Amino acid sequence: MILGVDVSHNNGIINWNKLKGTGHVQFAVIRISHGLTNDRRYAESNTRSGALAEARFALAKIRGTSPLFVAYDAECDALAALGKNQTTDTAWAACEAIQKAGFQAKIYTNESWRRNEIDVQFLKNHGVGLWYARPTEASPSSGSYSNMCDIWQYSFTGKLSGNGSQYIDLDVAYHLNAVDPNYCDTSRLTICPGETYTFKTGSKITCANPAVFAQIKHSVQGGYDFTTFKALRICPGVGFYVNGKRACVAVVEKPLTDTPARFTKHVGEMYQFKSNRPVTCGNGAIFAQVGRAALQGKFYFTKFRAVGRGSAGFYVGSTRTNIGTVV
Repeated sequence: MILGVDVSHNNGIINWNKLKGTGHVQFAVIRISHGLTNDRRYAESNTRSGALAEARFALAKIRGTSPLFVAYDAECDALAALGKNQTTDTAWAACEAIQKAGFQAKIYTNESWRRNEIDVQFLKNHGVGLWYARPTEASPSSGSYSNMCDIWQYSFTGKLSGNGSQYIDLDVAYHLNAVDPNYCDTSRLTICPGETYTFKTGSKITCANPAVFAQIKHSVQGGYDFTTFKALRICPGVGFYVNGKRACVAVVEKPLTDTPARFTKHVGEMYQFKSNRPVTCGNGAIFAQVGRAALQGKFYFTKFRAVGRGSAGFYVGSTRTNIGTVV
């Protein structure tokens, strides 16, 4: 557990020696920019191109430095109005640019946005860490979010000597310089046959039953192991282990949709699947997917537009669940 702060121009003139002397500042997050504007002491976009421009602007400001990570805050009303898929795509454009520049990328978001406005798991699957804003004002020693995030922003009303304003944001980092060898970003996983999942762990992860999950890829980035497994068959539960300890239980369930086994649409018509996992089409020239599957509660909603005549299969993982015909 590493204690730190995050600051911007709102913190006034900071006496860093005094601040460090409090014993609370083992790391500091400094805001570089807001949109395409410098922070006054060191407007966000709702499009991928805008987010990419913002990321490049911020990266130019830190060229030649070696930060532990670079974070992107996607909390923007204009972006939220466009929906979860657009928000996630925009955030990923910025985070991908950060990764390509050689830095660890993190997404900053609060509980409401984590649940409703952005697909944090999608970003995690692409190696993006989570900086989680949930100000409980409690001591970090009394609670922990280490299994769900890299950094927890636990207070907006901290008071530390050396700060140039009334309050200062307080954070605790779980995974910065030293990688916790027992870390696993997921404690429970539900998936369908044919689907893949990438674990981010502090050490190599293994599956107790390779007949259920086959490992297909492994790499090490920033001290973390990224291991991709493919679900092979239905199973009520199988364990994944890190350093000999069970870190995750995964369930492989039967794919289900609310759609008849066969259905017919006319060219130009839209159709939306409700399913327990995202649905894909085997022929995009007949049914084109519109956006990414949206998770609402326990179900995924995936839209398709009929674009060409003929028949095409729809799949959850590797299992064909439906056949659609366009006339």
